[in-house]
This record gives sequence, structure tokens and C-alpha cells, in this order.
Amino acid sequence: MAVRWDGGTGRQGDRGTGGSGGGDGVRLWQSSLLSGFGELTHGVSLRTGGVGAAPFDSLNVALHVGDDTADVRENRRRVAEEWGGDLRDWVCAQQVHGNRVHHVTTAEKGRGALSYETAIPATDALVTDAPGVVLALFVADCVPVFLYDPQHRALGLAHAGWRSLAAGIVPKTVETMQARFGTRADQLAVAVGPSLGQCCFEVGPEVAEQFDSSHLVRRPGRGKPHLDPYSVVRHQLVACGMPPARLAALPPCTKCRQADYFSHRGSAGTTGRAVALLALLQAR
Repeated sequence: MAVRWDGGTGRQGDRGTGGSGGGDGVRLWQSSLLSGFGELTHGVSLRTGGVGAAPFDSLNVALHVGDDTADVRENRRRVAEEWGGDLRDWVCAQQVHGNRVHHVTTAEKGRGALSYETAIPATDALVTDAPGVVLALFVADCVPVFLYDPQHRALGLAHAGWRSLAAGIVPKTVETMQARFGTRADQLAVAVGPSLGQCCFEVGPEVAEQFDSSHLVRRPGRGKPHLDPYSVVRHQLVACGMPPARLAALPPCTKCRQADYFSHRGSAGTTGRAVALLALLQAR
């Protein structure tokens, strides 16, 4: 079942085959903006419908967090089945909160799909223009940023925690798409997936100093500021030349919605990961 975020109103609505959005089956968040492109498929897994035990209950899909490998592989199989694709088409990365972008080719299908060791090393963004290649990154509060260039049918998917945001992972992904595919920033369509919102993103001075004050929210009676990652992403994209209207509405906060999403901060650092998936459909 797909749980889509309405890019016009900012309200969440449930659509697809799974009814009202409750239940224990596999569910995928989707952006209504990106869902308007019929040649594109994308989503972020919610935490229900898997086989894992606490604290990874139940649909953890990450192989690097200490969960049982067999459970993770089964959960990935379930997500791929709900997604409608083949797990062997996934291309995963060993994410390090950096700013390295990797151009994925068809020959790399399956990297990291069944083992962490075969994933693309030290990478936090993937780009491709190859139909049938499924870009896959793993998140639990960090921002998944989906980028689509409909003119050149090229994709980018970035994993943006505060370190990667400060290091420019989003503009580097845009620049890589420009260099590899001829992408124009003003033609991109971009969505930000479920992630830690400014409501819960309290930061210390060592993090706050990495960002312009316009991206920090200070509330009366609270000593530490809150970072607004959506604001950072929007600012960086606009600086690249993307019109603000081509960025989808604010996504749900993972910490506020822990019944639905894994939250690293909400779980004191021990929890599972969702998978963010992005692919061009293979021509039939």
C-alpha cells in the first residue's frame, strides 16, 4: 500500500490497495508530486509488515545496524514485492554522512542488495539514467532527497543528515546530474521524504555554527536551537537554480511518528532503518 503525501496541501492521505493507512502490512510513503510521473517509481518504507524483533520491529531493511541478517533479507524481499520490483535490481551504498556521489550503471545492479560488503563504499548519493536500476538508501531521521529530471529521464537520490547537508550533498548531486546527464536545475522535480523535522531537530553549537541562522529556529524557553533541514534543502536547491515550486511539500517527522517510521534520535540510537527507493520503469 502506498501512503502518499499531498504536495499541494501538506496533508497526508492514504491511497492504493491497502485501505485507510492502518494495519500491519508493508506500506510505502510516496510523494504526490513524483507520483505524477508515470515513468518513475519511488517510495520510503514504513516500519510495519516485517519480521524483526525489538528494537528493529518490524520492517528493518538495513544490514549494518546489528539486526539478524536473515530477517533483514526477508524484509527487503517483502518491500521489493510490495514495490513491484526485483530485489536483485537494487543498488545500495555504504553511507558515511559525507558528500560523495556515485553514478550507477546497469552493470551494478544487485550491489549491496543481499550483503553490506558488496554495497558501493563511502557514498551518500546515487544518480542514474538507466531504466530498471533501483537506487536504494537507508534512513532513520536523515533526509532522503529524491531528484528527477524528466527531460533527460535521470534520477538522483541523496542521504542527507546534518553532516552531509553541511558538506553540500544536495548541490553535489545536482552538479553530478548536470555533468553526467545534462540536467538543468530549473527542470528538476524534487521531494523530501520522511525525516527529522525542525520540531525535533535540537542541535548544539557545534552543529548550529555549520548553518546560516535562517535555517535555525529558536523558541522562547528552550536553550538550544532547532535545525530546519527542509529549509536547508530548499535553500541549496534554489541556489542551484531550481524554482521553489518544484520542491514538494514538507514531509512527516520521523520522531513524531515513531509508530510509522524508524527514528534514530527517538530510539536513543538503536533502531532499524527504512529504505528510500527510486527508479525509472523498464520499458515493456
